[in-house]
Amino acid sequence: MHGKNLARTAAAAMMLAPIGAALADEPLSAQDPCNFHASMPLLERGVYDNYTYAERAHDAATESARLAAGVRIEIVSSGCVDSSARTYTLTYTGTALPERTLAQWAGVAQHELGALRLAEGAKDETRGIVAYAGAVAAARETGDKVVRCADDTAPTDGECAWRTGGSRGIEVRREPGGVRVVLTEESSR
Repeated sequence: MHGKNLARTAAAAMMLAPIGAALADEPLSAQDPCNFHASMPLLERGVYDNYTYAERAHDAATESARLAAGVRIEIVSSGCVDSSARTYTLTYTGTALPERTLAQWAGVAQHELGALRLAEGAKDETRGIVAYAGAVAAARETGDKVVRCADDTAPTDGECAWRTGGSRGIEVRREPGGVRVVLTEESSR
């Protein structure tokens, strides 16, 4: 009896060995528990100068391109089992940039993001942030930063609680030689 069990155990081990070897050979990202929301490029390839797309560890990706003279976009995406985030940074370079309010920069960002040539299937990915930028512009928001929680509440400390479902925000960063308009969207499930 002992010999039969030993033979069965050996046969099972031989059958399972290729599976174990395959798992050991997989890259760490395939075993990463956050590898549930595969990132995808948003911008249509071959359209923009200086276009780059790079996948990062833990389901993150960075995409960037030059949109026009003096305007760059960088999109950073990340996700995990129960959350995802995307940051759009529009960088405007030049010393003669017009002085604009947060609402005016939000309108510019709405135009830039709305005019992007996107990869197939990516339009739905950007619709919410484009609408948010338009809402900030229409509300004539002031200051340098506005954050709104997904449940349409305003955070008391600048951060939305998990139970709100996430957030969208816009921040204008005035720097020597340019302006960065940073739009963020985060969702929690």
